[in-house]
Amino acid sequence: MRVCHRIVKLFFPQPDGEHDHATAEYLAYCSLIAQRVCLPPSDTGAKRIVPYCYSLVSRHNLRLQMKRHTLWKGPAKQMLREGPLCGLLMEFLPDCTTVMADPARLANQPELADDIVAALRTIHGAGVLHRDPLPRNMMLDPEGGVWWVDFGLAENTAYSAIHGTFCDSEVRRVDWLLRNDVIPAVREGRMAVWESLGQ
Repeated sequence: MRVCHRIVKLFFPQPDGEHDHATAEYLAYCSLIAQRVCLPPSDTGAKRIVPYCYSLVSRHNLRLQMKRHTLWKGPAKQMLREGPLCGLLMEFLPDCTTVMADPARLANQPELADDIVAALRTIHGAGVLHRDPLPRNMMLDPEGGVWWVDFGLAENTAYSAIHGTFCDSEVRRVDWLLRNDVIPAVREGRMAVWESLGQ
């Protein structure tokens, strides 16, 4: 029997007028699930490229969970007492690493760049524009699968007008970034430009 790990991704309160990352990410996952791009771990027949989002978790439910489990410690517990807090109950990918954390893997397997770009095209096909397509949000698993994470800046066609050129531009940016910055930086033993710019 396969064990499915889950995590809660917490979103701390934002000042009024600031971008609402929790809502943006949840709506992106709703669109990806509706278009069958984000599939549950039990769906073993399809290629999966986005970890599954089980639900949006409210402050009330988080409080109940924290009361039940003594393992909840640290600043999150204090923040929950002080103000609004919500989270996404997500599938956890325990053996994955980001391209940012392990760029050498991409340099050693440059064909993974094709898979990363193809996965992004699939996400766009579901009507979601990622808007933060950097190596910290691209993950690789031990079996050679690629994953896209962190849709906190995303927009989707269900709620916004997204011109097709935005998706094309995002794909070109990712393709250029991987092939002309990340991979050469590893091979030349230097820091990638995108990383040195602090993007």
